Formats: sequence, C-alpha cells, structure tokens
Amino acid sequence: MSIIPDVLENNENSVFVLGYGNKTKASTMFSSAIDELKSKYSNRFFCYNIYSQENNLEARFGRIDAGFINYVLKQHPQISFQKVLLCGPENMIENSKEVLEKLNYSDKKVLYELFYSKSVAKSGSKSGSGSAAKIIYDEENDRA
Repeated sequence: MSIIPDVLENNENSVFVLGYGNKTKASTMFSSAIDELKSKYSNRFFCYNIYSQENNLEARFGRIDAGFINYVLKQHPQISFQKVLLCGPENMIENSKEVLEKLNYSDKKVLYELFYSKSVAKSGSKSGSGSAAKIIYDEENDRA
C-alpha cells in the first residue's frame, strides 16, 4: 500500500491498477485508503476487488486466478504495464507468475513479496538446545 500513493504522487503520468483479493468486503484491509486514492486519482488509480467468501455486486467472486488476472488486464487494454507487483500467499504468487508468464510478462516485469514461504527441511540437521534471543518490547527486556 505504500507503493501506490508514492507512484501516483511522484509521477503524474503514472497509472496504477490494483487487483485486490480478500475474504469479504468487511475484512478488506486499507478500504478507506483505497477509496481516498480512487477519489483523488480517479483517472489514474483503478481497483478491482475479488472476494472468496462473499458475493458482492461491486466485486468478483472467487480467488485471484487466471480468470481474475485476465479480467483486470482486459479492463485496460491501452496500458502497457511496465511492472506487475504481486503480494500474498506463496501459492497465489506462483500461480499468478505462471499466468503472467503465459501472457508474455518477463521475470523482470514481475516483482513479488510473499506473505508466507514453506520451510525447507535441512538434511542432516541435529536437534539442539535452541537459541537465545533478546526481545525489546515497549522498552521492556525479556529473554526468549
């Protein structure tokens, strides 16, 4: 969310298209900030919602998948997207990257940030006594 206003404020020729997946409208994070951006940059910021647990006339139903990605891109055929930014669970990122690759988006155009990544088991690792960490929380020190 910090990237969107930065791009729009610092480049008056920029256009930002957001495909945003959530469970329901009520559970959607940043709703008011998105509404403000849509109002302030009505010709340069577009948001398409998809809800996985709610039918809503203002949004698509389901998850971010090939159909939704194609839908969002087809709303703006005049735009040659310079970058595609993905953020979310690993499975969604991997599936979205595959869809975009089939649509001829190079790896250099597709950037991503994962919410979660599967842990990789270390072969031959030994169980130890653990590690120590110092945690500073609200100026209180605890040992973990």
